[in-house]
Amino acid sequence: MLRLLFTLFATASFALCVVTSVLWVRSYAAAKSMEFRRAGTLWEASCDHGSLRLDNAPQIAMEKARDRKEWSDLMHECMRLAEEASPLRTRLKHASVDEKPALELQFSRLKVLSHANSEARAAMSIKSRRLTPLASHSARHGAAVTVAASALPPAIWLMLVARGLARRRMRHINHLCHACGYDLRATPGRCPECGIMPTANGIT
Repeated sequence: MLRLLFTLFATASFALCVVTSVLWVRSYAAAKSMEFRRAGTLWEASCDHGSLRLDNAPQIAMEKARDRKEWSDLMHECMRLAEEASPLRTRLKHASVDEKPALELQFSRLKVLSHANSEARAAMSIKSRRLTPLASHSARHGAAVTVAASALPPAIWLMLVARGLARRRMRHINHLCHACGYDLRATPGRCPECGIMPTANGIT
């Protein structure tokens, strides 16, 4: 059992050392990055100049680009409405009595659209101040490996405990000896193979 644990630790330590060395060399040669989405937020994991970094800069850039496009569309609409309203005012001044109702109706429609555009631009100025706050985490490759290495022993211990519990449970369900796995359906009192007496809770 101890030899197995030592082999697992040594293999994991060697693998971490190799991965760290490769990442460290490549981070200075050329920066690498990968984007992924988590809980509706766009994140970026990058490896650059000996450090690992995780931040939500892509999400903020995407929100800013979306806001710039929305603001540009609103400004273009505002200019278009102003261009339509200017000649309409001139026509209203020189319109006859029969032409005025239709022109005034058209001018009222433009005023409603201009007011809606103004409110949308005001809302945009408030919305732009509510961008997702920047969240950034970075660590040197050595620190990341130290954390991973310190997490290995409890992880392996939990894996072994879970494996042992699952094996004992399956042996209990199948009426097998918890120590050696001998079939106890014919001799439920004591295991004829190893001589262990099972208790009520299944622990020998």
